Amino acid sequence: MVYGVDSNVNQVYPGNDQYDRFQKILRRVLESPGLKKNDLDCVGVRCDDIGTHSMRKGAATYCSSGSTACPPVVHLRAGWALGGVQDRYLRHHSAGDMLVGHTVSGLPIHKSEFAILPPRFKGERYQVETAKRICYRGLPPNVSLIGEYALVSIVYHYTYLKEYPPEELPIFQAPLMQNKQKIQELKKFIICDEASSEETITVTGVPLHVVSLSELQSWSSYSARGSTMVLVKLLRVSA
Repeated sequence: MVYGVDSNVNQVYPGNDQYDRFQKILRRVLESPGLKKNDLDCVGVRCDDIGTHSMRKGAATYCSSGSTACPPVVHLRAGWALGGVQDRYLRHHSAGDMLVGHTVSGLPIHKSEFAILPPRFKGERYQVETAKRICYRGLPPNVSLIGEYALVSIVYHYTYLKEYPPEELPIFQAPLMQNKQKIQELKKFIICDEASSEETITVTGVPLHVVSLSELQSWSSYSARGSTMVLVKLLRVSA
């Protein structure tokens, strides 16, 4: 969004030592005064305690300890060996990958909200396509949908991102991010909830108990609406 897309480069991340670059960026973030005071000190963690592998290890611990329904796919997604028969017969599958993604994103695994879909545009396509052309210069057509999901996520979290100084986030140098009116227009077309029958997108990687919770909540809402309608009719008759 800031620098455009170079059609002559096939790498997602430029450079020859992405690991070293990521390590340095992570270090700068951890040593920033605001983060160190507000987050690290509160949990008694030092900058030296966090490394490049902490994200994978921390995410695996979070996924496996948050519920008794945690599957062995957490081990497989983390890239660790289970050993013996387990390595031979417990296979990594896309549904398990999606479940881990839902979990590490912070969705509550014991509630129906675990099945919520990411922010997405619905309705006016002209505004969305115009915004994509402004944002992505030279974006290949085969990754257009990926660019759209990245765009809608940024617009959805625009207010949160604005809490940080612009100089700390280069993304605010992008033309679209400097157009507040366009951002507000795009927000009108964003939805973030469970899938509806009108959409082609469906939720994946959802455990059976979450599906059951969603159905129960739907019936509960339907019953509540029905009770309200009956009460309104009774009040009208009595009046």
